[in-house]
Amino acid sequence: MSENPVDERSLDADTDRASENTGAAGSVVSDPVPEKNAEAGDAAEENAADGKAAKKKKHPARRFMIGFLIVVLVFLPVSNAVGYEIVFRNLFLDTMRDNEKNEAEEARFLSDHAILRKEYTIDAGKGKKLQGYLYMKDLQYKDMNFNNLIVFSHGIGNGHIAYLEQIASLLDLHDTIVFAYDATGNGRSDGKATGGLPQGVKDLDTVLDFIENDPVLRYPSITLVGHSWGAYSAGSVLQYHPEIKRAVLIAGFNASENMLKGYAQKYAGPVVYLMLPYVELYEMIKFGSYGNASIVRGCEQSSTAVTYVQALDDERVDPEKYGIRYLQKELSDDEDVTFIELESGGHTLPPETVTDIVRGVMEN
Repeated sequence: MSENPVDERSLDADTDRASENTGAAGSVVSDPVPEKNAEAGDAAEENAADGKAAKKKKHPARRFMIGFLIVVLVFLPVSNAVGYEIVFRNLFLDTMRDNEKNEAEEARFLSDHAILRKEYTIDAGKGKKLQGYLYMKDLQYKDMNFNNLIVFSHGIGNGHIAYLEQIASLLDLHDTIVFAYDATGNGRSDGKATGGLPQGVKDLDTVLDFIENDPVLRYPSITLVGHSWGAYSAGSVLQYHPEIKRAVLIAGFNASENMLKGYAQKYAGPVVYLMLPYVELYEMIKFGSYGNASIVRGCEQSSTAVTYVQALDDERVDPEKYGIRYLQKELSDDEDVTFIELESGGHTLPPETVTDIVRGVMEN
């Protein structure tokens, strides 16, 4: 043991150095791995953050597009449809409806003018009924002697009763009887309200179908006479009844969209141009082909001799925008249409004026 002291110490020193080297080597070899992993993690986090930032930049545009589509495809159509129903359920109501005083005056008027009346109930579909009335003088009823049938279409806001004086005046025409009716939501016909302007065209189409299938009424020569809403209806219905020979339109607006646009501009201003396409779409959905009916289309699709009459001082139907001046431009090449332009007379012409015009039309 004592003979080799140096060697033992050397061996211990070598062992210590080996341990140190091993430890040092271990630290040198193992240290770079976690550093690289940490760097990779940091890079991944940075990339993820960049991705989120990019997505956040895209989200506002996407949200804007979604909001825009909701407004265009949902809010505007629904709000305009609701507004349309509110308007036609609360405005243009028949103020003479279900009034006993008016009914008594009506009976007295018929008696004083020796006018007889026969009532008809017309099936309008979906369980709804329209009320029709055939007016004639006593002598005509006894002999059933008539060659001309005038179908009269009333304006909005009142049933046909508001036009009794006009009907009585038309009965003075030779060999002529008058068939009048109450449109939906007016007079004694079903419906709480009109429901929309195209309803007038639909109702008149129903009435004409009824007349043309009646064993007595279908034989006389038919002349349509309409005022205001009734004139729009009479002119528009010609596309469904081109067989009608004559029509006299008094102060009628060309189409529903024209009239609604004119009224809406007074209250909504330029916003109406945003609303109108949705209103037109809703009318097409609600009324079908009647939704885009118009006087222009009716005249173009028939050979009916049409006479359009309006006073230039009419404050209800604008002669320039959708009345006589507008129609003169649109139908300038239609030889079947005649225009009578009056300087004065307002929206509702005197009964004798209308009768004289109808007489001239029927004699030609």
